[in-house]
Amino acid sequence: DEIISRNVISLIVFILLLSSIFTELMGISGIFGAFLAGVIMPTDSRLRTTITEKFEEFSSIIFLPLYFTFSGLRMDFTIFQNLTSWKNLLIILLVSYIGKTLGAVLSGRILGYSTRERTALGVLMNTRGIMELVVLNIGYDLGIISGELFTLLVLMGLISTLTSSPLIRILLVKKEKFVTDTNLKKQNLPSVLIAFGPPQSGSTLLLLSYSIFKKSCEYSAIHLSPVSEKITIENTGKNSKEIFKPITKLAEEKLVSLQTIYHHTNNITSEIVSLTNSKDYDYLIIGAAKTLFGDNILGGKVDTIVSQVKSRVGIFLDRGFKQISSLLIYYQNPIESDILFEIGGMIQKDGVQDINLVYEKGNEPSEEKLRKYFSKGIRATSTDKNSKKIMNRFSLILIGYSHWLEISSDQTDKFLSEKEEWPKETNSSILILKSDGDLY
Repeated sequence: DEIISRNVISLIVFILLLSSIFTELMGISGIFGAFLAGVIMPTDSRLRTTITEKFEEFSSIIFLPLYFTFSGLRMDFTIFQNLTSWKNLLIILLVSYIGKTLGAVLSGRILGYSTRERTALGVLMNTRGIMELVVLNIGYDLGIISGELFTLLVLMGLISTLTSSPLIRILLVKKEKFVTDTNLKKQNLPSVLIAFGPPQSGSTLLLLSYSIFKKSCEYSAIHLSPVSEKITIENTGKNSKEIFKPITKLAEEKLVSLQTIYHHTNNITSEIVSLTNSKDYDYLIIGAAKTLFGDNILGGKVDTIVSQVKSRVGIFLDRGFKQISSLLIYYQNPIESDILFEIGGMIQKDGVQDINLVYEKGNEPSEEKLRKYFSKGIRATSTDKNSKKIMNRFSLILIGYSHWLEISSDQTDKFLSEKEEWPKETNSSILILKSDGDLY
């Protein structure tokens, strides 16, 4: 497990370049020389994995786009000025699709795959990508194929590859769309989707959700990982078990059923939004996350998710959350009062009596509204009697999404009458709530 030194990396690069130069001198493409350099590398899997990790990101970010650009510059689009080239492109596309798909479908039928699965296999066979570009460029350099044929074949490769992803979604994603919907409707229970990244955050979000909804809820948890070339069935199953271990352990302790969802995607935000909307979850619970360049915990992925999902959303800012022993509700916007008071009422129903409501002076919620959600009286305080010192004594703070955005934009909290970044200073965990359909 030693770290490979710079001298070793330099030696590997030297062997790679030397091998490419020799094959070029022999009249063979330097790509084959680089390939042979990879073949003669030591067979130790750890060494190969380490070398791959060191080169993969740089080559994918720098060299791969340059190779696509190089191939694009060689294409001649003037050939489409005549109808013959369009006909040739259509013929090439049809032959490529039918050839690959038909072979996969027939093979899949022999092996016993369903029609959906073998058709999906055929679609995946049409993802030609970089390997086709390599072969076409070599053929073009050697004069085997003309400029017109090169252009048509490159377009065929790009079109067939780009259409594979949406076709796979149509064939496979719909298959799992209604896995739990029927069960939820029959039991008439609220459904909660927990979307998490780090394994431990999953158990924390489930603990928060359980502290609010208890067992009168159907829980689902989703973890999405970026697509990697190292994905295999074996390591996917292993990773899934490790990732869900903390949250499934907590679910067993609390005696609640938990459906786990795990797969790989290059668009995590879109997948979460799509799943939440398609299955009509009542609540989506996610963790707060700062943007890459800034301190806004509602920016980036979080902002996109909140703006696109149709269900109610809770964004949790964890400050060592363990349980709800005391609750502080910040009330400002009447539009947000329903979700704030509904969650507060659930927490009170569970036995939490130390509940405080803070409202802006002159904007006090009606007694009728409070009685609708709270079976027992709660302590209400106007802003002129409030102080930021009380914040730290609460185990959880509820605040509306629009209220949070207002505070974040000018850092002025009317409740505290001070211009301070109080969310960063308080030790209390904060749950930011957005109602379904609210627009801000």
